[in-house]
Amino acid sequence: MNTNAFDIGKTVDVDYAVIADAKTYLQALIDTGETLPAGTWLKANQENKKNWDARLDQLAKDDSKGLNPESVTAKIAELAGPNDTYAVDTGNVSEWGVRGLPMNKNQRFAISGLFATMGFGLPGGLAGALSVPDAQAWSLSGDGGFAMVEQDVITEARYELPVINVVLSNDRFGFIYYEQAETKQHFYGVDLTPADWAKVAEGSVGSALLLSPSTN
Repeated sequence: MNTNAFDIGKTVDVDYAVIADAKTYLQALIDTGETLPAGTWLKANQENKKNWDARLDQLAKDDSKGLNPESVTAKIAELAGPNDTYAVDTGNVSEWGVRGLPMNKNQRFAISGLFATMGFGLPGGLAGALSVPDAQAWSLSGDGGFAMVEQDVITEARYELPVINVVLSNDRFGFIYYEQAETKQHFYGVDLTPADWAKVAEGSVGSALLLSPSTN
């Protein structure tokens, strides 16, 4: 489904193409009042979703090996308001954001889905604050993506934009690291020099927190 016929089937073959706005088309389907009985496939995937949510909840509560990304996204979900915006960077953080951030009510989610551009999260959070000024903007980045654009926190502070920037640090380009591991390559160009990004932010805008499992 797409408003641009040129984009339909560009990357994936389709069985049924619809040239329409998704919101309008789905509402039209709902308005027909037609339903299908819950079949085996639907029931199995409803159970899969229940099991998956339970697994994420388990990971969020487990700090035996340090602070899990699932713990971070669970806390954001707890604190987020109905109109908040999320800008998620490229890398492992993309997966954690998609899995853990709530998309309810009028919340909006932005990600560099097609080009997978690192460094998207921080300026995306800035854009969220400008686009929805009466809500909280969140940016989620890995340390690799944040390092590319961290000076943007100065811009956020200059214009007093309501952005909370979350940096998940593992001292590597994590997504590429796992790609190289899965394909049995020699690790090359994936390690990062550790940095205390809370102190970097303090030096830029004067306010930051370094979180660990013991942080209340």
